[in-house]
Formats: sequence, C-alpha cells, structure tokens
Amino acid sequence: MLLLRLISATGLISVLVGVAWLDLKWHGGRPGIWLLPLVILLSLLGTIELLRMLERKGFALSQLLVIAGVLAVQVAAAVPIWCPCDPGQPSPFWTLLAFAVVIVILLTLEAFQYDGSPDDYKNGEFLLSARLVRIAITLLIVSYIGVLTSFLITLRTFQNNEIGMLALLSVIICTKASDTGAYLVGRKLGRRKLAPRLSPGKTIEGALGGFLLACLGAWMVKSWLGPIIGVAGVNVSIPWNWLVFGLLIAIAGLAGDLTESLIKREFDCKDSGNLLPGMGGILDVLDSLLFTAPVGYLCWVFGLIS
Repeated sequence: MLLLRLISATGLISVLVGVAWLDLKWHGGRPGIWLLPLVILLSLLGTIELLRMLERKGFALSQLLVIAGVLAVQVAAAVPIWCPCDPGQPSPFWTLLAFAVVIVILLTLEAFQYDGSPDDYKNGEFLLSARLVRIAITLLIVSYIGVLTSFLITLRTFQNNEIGMLALLSVIICTKASDTGAYLVGRKLGRRKLAPRLSPGKTIEGALGGFLLACLGAWMVKSWLGPIIGVAGVNVSIPWNWLVFGLLIAIAGLAGDLTESLIKREFDCKDSGNLLPGMGGILDVLDSLLFTAPVGYLCWVFGLIS
C-alpha cells in the first residue's frame, strides 16, 4: 500500500512540477494558461466520483447539469487569464457571479419541469420533496468542488506571474506537507483517535505531525522556493507570519479531510474512487485542498505573507 501510494504521489508531483514550470516560463503573458486545464480536469474527475457515489445510493442527478455548473464556475474564475485587464487585483467576483447564474438557471429549469406529479424522496422516517433534494445536492456539488477549487485559479492570478505562482504553490506544498506529516506520524506514533467514529485512522499525534510539517513546508517556501521563482524578501521582517500561514493551512486541510471522510461515510465508501493506486480517487487527493485554497487566498489578499 505504501509503495503504491509513493508511486502515485511521485507521478502527481512530477506532473504538477512540469506543468507549473511551463506555466511560469511559457505562459505567453497569461499566467495560469497551463495550470487551468489541470485544475479543471481534476475537478471534473472529482465531480464524476461524487455523482457515481450518489448513483450507488440510488439517487441520480443530471450529470450534464452538475458538470456544466462546475465548469461554468471555474471558467468564470479564469477571467483574469483570458482578459488580464487588471491582473493585480484578482477576486472571486466572477466566480460568485457564475455561481449565482447557475442557481438561477437550475431553479428556473426545475420550475419549468414541474408537472404537479408526486416526487418524493424517503430518507428513513422523513419524506422530502425529491425536487428540493435534487436542487440542494446539485448546488452542494457545484459549490463544494466548483467554487472551492476556483480559489486555486484565483491564487495563480494574484498580483503577477511570480507572486501568483508562489501563492499557489505555497498552498499546495503546505497542504500536502500537512497530509504527509499526518499520515507518517499517525502510522508510527498515533495512539489517541481524533475522530474515531468518523475517521478511525486519524489520530491526534498525526494531526500534530501534520501541523509541524506544514510549518516546515511554509518556511521552505519562503526561504527556498521564493528566491528560485524570483520572489525574495516576502515580509522577511515578520518571520513568524509564514509559520502562522502553515498552521492555518494545516488546520483547514484537516477540516477538509474530515469533511470528505463524512461524505464517504454517508456513502459507505472507503475511497472516493480507484483511479490512483494506493491513494484512492481524485477527491481523496483534492479533499484538503478544497478547504485550504480559500484560506490561503485570504492569507495572501489580507497581507499575512504578501
């Protein structure tokens, strides 16, 4: 299992490093042009995994509508890439606008399709309107995957080419450092369960190991990666700010990991899929990034490390 996990992780890291290098050096004046397709591909694969889990529970949604909603939100987040009229001030404006349009279109379609026939969904002792459940789950998937991953795109377009790349990689590196620390420390030293009913494999010792490695990753980003990319002296007068950043990312990543555990628990699944040997599915890789991306964006926008 560990060997397969290492092989899958090495493959993912190699792809990310290659695409990030292309995006940093050969973007043609549009930072993010190479990374955007990768983010969209991973998001769509994660969406398909969620839809399949729903189908196994006997609840099918319009796959076309859900995928179109996720895609619309992410394409909107990439407006600064297509039209870099104000590259120094990216914001979630286009993302939120697209999400609002998705809500309007979804509700309008449901209204026009209403024929008055009974359409109930029984969940235990509760009898719910299947239409409302369908609307709620569709919007949940679009917001959970589409809106949250759009912050990865927004991070890439932050300020300029070099700063934007550092902002994006700082979130990814700290997140995955936290995941790695939690996994390794939890396997070797884990004793006290963090959430025994939700995720029996997670331990308090593992979480602390994740926090520590995330802070180490943040320090490496500041001291090593920043100068390599061409960004040096990012708030060097406040050295603790990067450690705070790493800690915030680790906490958010843990919350994202537990949230996906909740989803898998509801669907009676060990992994979201089997696309990545030893690691599970795409959602098993994205889960923590879904929560760390907006937290990282807030840290950069409000000047914690920028």
